Amino acid sequence: MSAYEITHPGGSVEHFNEESGAVWLGRITKVYPAAVWLNPVPEAHWGYTQSVKLIKQLMNDRMYPPTLAGLDDAMRERTRKIERGGLISRDDFTPYPLWCRARPPHPAGERHRWVSRLRSTRTDFKSSARPAMIDLPLVTILLLTGFINLIGALAYAARIAGVRTRRIAMSFALFNILVLFSRTSNSFLGPFLAKRIETRIHDGSGGQLFLDMQLVLAAASVATLIGILLVPTGQRMFAVAIGWYQDNRSTTRLALKAASPSGARTLWRSLTLPRLAHLKSWKMPKGISWGVLIANCLAQSLLAVGVVASLYAGYLAPEFRVTASQLSALINGFATILLFAFIDPQLSVMTDDAVEGKVDEAEFRRAITFISLSRLAGTVLAQALLLPAAMLIAWVAVHV
Repeated sequence: MSAYEITHPGGSVEHFNEESGAVWLGRITKVYPAAVWLNPVPEAHWGYTQSVKLIKQLMNDRMYPPTLAGLDDAMRERTRKIERGGLISRDDFTPYPLWCRARPPHPAGERHRWVSRLRSTRTDFKSSARPAMIDLPLVTILLLTGFINLIGALAYAARIAGVRTRRIAMSFALFNILVLFSRTSNSFLGPFLAKRIETRIHDGSGGQLFLDMQLVLAAASVATLIGILLVPTGQRMFAVAIGWYQDNRSTTRLALKAASPSGARTLWRSLTLPRLAHLKSWKMPKGISWGVLIANCLAQSLLAVGVVASLYAGYLAPEFRVTASQLSALINGFATILLFAFIDPQLSVMTDDAVEGKVDEAEFRRAITFISLSRLAGTVLAQALLLPAAMLIAWVAVHV
């Protein structure tokens, strides 16, 4: 089809058409507002043909390939149009572009599809009767997320062990071995999450993505809670490891000993649950204020949601998916500033005071407990921040 047949009267190669094809398509979409266009041309070639791009614009992007996934997406779009009914303005049904010397189209074009994608996500999430697909890739994502957050929560055990043994540097040096495994896991988590989104989009189950992301954040909360419960066990294990390493000076032998039956027995003897007796008064410890706890809660929530929100924003704005996936710094950057400028200095000063005896060790442990609980609250808060953060990243990816 020639583009002139769509845009100009008399543009037809077979006869003189008194009205352009765009006018007739506008009439069709007025009478059948849920109409979709099935294009047998391979979708990868649509952007190279002017007439295809014009028809896609006239149909308000409701153009789909006649594949199983394309037909599924087309029927979903028709259902959403019908169900929303009165929520759609009349401008949605008046696709007369400027090149037809008529009214301009509704601004829900290529650069605004993420808004309609967000609405469709809400509709799919509420109306879908099938449960979330818990498969091996999702379980892998949840396990990686849990491991990363478990290591993060055990960092507080390293601080307590350093205070008890008066060897802060050694304590953090041994803890960094676990951090190495955590960062390795983190490098795999991003591709797994991206693959999950791609799979959901291709099989037409994109409405389930929001639930997938919520499960990921829930895994972070559960792992953080487990890490908090294991802090007493962790600090005892770190104290034993520090003493052993001080005598033997071999990381390889330390790893072998940890994996040996002797290491398992040490773990069993060190296993203990937190005692809340020192929290019975719930008195705020010295050096820690509510401002620090709130800042830590906010920072941890932003760190938990940053990467997840940027990847989910790629689903909301698929045309700018790569851009959205690189914008996690928009969320994580603010969290990093909070951590390194306001929170870590406070914890470092309190740790030094505890080593020098200026702060009682029991009070230091109570401060760590408060900080740990604020971290847990942050992972829970991340659930509420997921959608706003994804919308912000999608908006920036589309408009900036």
